Amino acid sequence: MASSDVKVHIATKEDMGAVSALTVAEEWNYPVEYLETLRLLDPEGFFVAKKGDEIVGTGMAIDFDDDFAYFAMSITKKGHRKQGIQRRIFQERFKHAGDRNIGINSANERRKEVNTEIGFTLISHQVSCFRGSVDRDALPSVGMLQSSKYKILPLSSVSFESLVNYDASVVTFHRANFLKLWCKSTGCVTFVSVNESGEILGYINARPLMGDFSVLPLIADNAEIAESLFLTLIHHLPDNEFVKVHPVLTNLAAVELAKKYNIQELLYTITCQFNKNILPVKLDKVFSTSGPEII
Repeated sequence: MASSDVKVHIATKEDMGAVSALTVAEEWNYPVEYLETLRLLDPEGFFVAKKGDEIVGTGMAIDFDDDFAYFAMSITKKGHRKQGIQRRIFQERFKHAGDRNIGINSANERRKEVNTEIGFTLISHQVSCFRGSVDRDALPSVGMLQSSKYKILPLSSVSFESLVNYDASVVTFHRANFLKLWCKSTGCVTFVSVNESGEILGYINARPLMGDFSVLPLIADNAEIAESLFLTLIHHLPDNEFVKVHPVLTNLAAVELAKKYNIQELLYTITCQFNKNILPVKLDKVFSTSGPEII
């Protein structure tokens, strides 16, 4: 039965500290800065459930464009579960998303069943998060892998519009606002691979998150380009930095890339589900996804 003294509100910047504490209690450990980046993706779609001044639940609905939205981060505080709090947050999220096709990630079989019951009946790909320490001194130099047919540049050296268009050619929808916030947020690093004509062949973005450096995402036309981008990133990190990657499991080249550089500690596996149609993402070009919140 729903708790009548719990109210669902649109989250504010001031709420991010309490939401961060809620994620810590669930061992997600999201810092305030990261949550604020997520909130800014769609400020009207980040919801919190409050009992008085206490935040007891949260959930997001990110409207990427007129056709597609993504639900993320469903958390209810221990001691307040089975009171209908998430049901009410989901109602607000569905209202916010409207008639859009919606994607959601399920962290386990029970959540997958629950999400199927509420309409996410289309099962797409699975993504695993692997963690490992990369010994930079044992790596080949970038020059040993980089072909004369392409070069790797910092994001500031390429057209941002070109990056948006390349990304859309893979994920099949435009997410300019996401990339602007994501790639230019504090502490993150982005490199882009371009050919002799200046056309983008791939890109990698990574940021410090929860004590490690997370690759979010790595998208490339092929495994050679993906590996060169990955090596470029690693050579710009401190020695023996712990790295997380999120490969799509059907992309065997992505899984092998993680293994090759000893990133093998499995932290979790999520299943991507949709309620209307499965996005035709070119998964063979996705070597690390944009994390558990975004496709």
